[in-house]
Amino acid sequence: NPGGNMNVVTKSGTNALHGSAYEFFRNTVLNANDFFLNASGKPRGVLDQNDFGGTIGGPVKKDKLFFFVSGEEFRQKNGYSPQSLSTGVILPPLPNGNRGTCPAGATSLSQCDAATQAFVAALGANINATSSNAESIANSAAGSTSSVPVGTQVAANGSNINPVAIQELQLKLPGGAYYVPGSGTSNYSSPQSFSAPAVYAEHSWIGNWDYMINQKHTLSGRYYYSGEPMTTAFQGTSVNGAAVWWVPGLGAQNEYANHVATMRLTSILSTNLVNDAHISYERNWIDLGSLGSFTDPQVGMTPISPGNPIMTEINIANFMTIGNAVPSTLHSRVNQFIVGDAISWSHGKHTIRVGFEGY
Repeated sequence: NPGGNMNVVTKSGTNALHGSAYEFFRNTVLNANDFFLNASGKPRGVLDQNDFGGTIGGPVKKDKLFFFVSGEEFRQKNGYSPQSLSTGVILPPLPNGNRGTCPAGATSLSQCDAATQAFVAALGANINATSSNAESIANSAAGSTSSVPVGTQVAANGSNINPVAIQELQLKLPGGAYYVPGSGTSNYSSPQSFSAPAVYAEHSWIGNWDYMINQKHTLSGRYYYSGEPMTTAFQGTSVNGAAVWWVPGLGAQNEYANHVATMRLTSILSTNLVNDAHISYERNWIDLGSLGSFTDPQVGMTPISPGNPIMTEINIANFMTIGNAVPSTLHSRVNQFIVGDAISWSHGKHTIRVGFEGY
């Protein structure tokens, strides 16, 4: 498959100085609330957007050297995108207050402090108090019910709760809040929605210069840059336009960028014969990263990849998802040099163009 062959013509400067500018915006105060956020009693999500740019072009030396620059900048805070909105989260009846502290990687609850022992006992009591609910029975996703349990019922004093689970419940975010939120009551919550704005940006800039060597030869240069950094609150894949079951706290920060620089010599060989020689350099990069700082060894788990021990994604179907869905870091850099030449022959209504490109 040889692919396609495209000619792209960009604007050039002239002997007169000209420019333009524009701005488009949206703002949260002008928007209505999302249906699911409204149903959960949550405020409307943030949606602020600015799209602005401009052009300027003119002469450096009259009739000989010209320049043209254009750019566009895009900024958006979006609380409704799939990476900003999480739905269907059912919060467990976690006791309010201090959840205690366990040493990193503890393998037994006896290694934890007194506050942990009190938290575990209260948690066991809360879960047993809801024993009429299927949610309180282990493996409810596998068909467990209060009358026909599948798995092991949590002990009334919480003594059989896995210490890894307790350490996950003790994780705190930088602001001091616990990573895994509770329902705030002694029962499971109804499905909750969370909205935390994702921040998107796009940078697109192109600069041209053209030097008229003489009437038959023109030397020109082009530089193009585009970048798309974004910071998101949720890492998971979306279903019907929202992440499902993810609790907030561990987002992602990604950036995609491209640089393209080209120098071109265009020569008019005759009235119907034009030669175009060019050399180009391209640099494409990708940076993907998790904003989470929690690790598997921190909570007593063995990492799947020892070289990348970030906390593994844990999904409790139809309840909540915690952990990381993306690697802690991923960097990609691709550099490419291109040399080419093309010659065009025109005759009446017909044009034949042949040439080569080497990478």
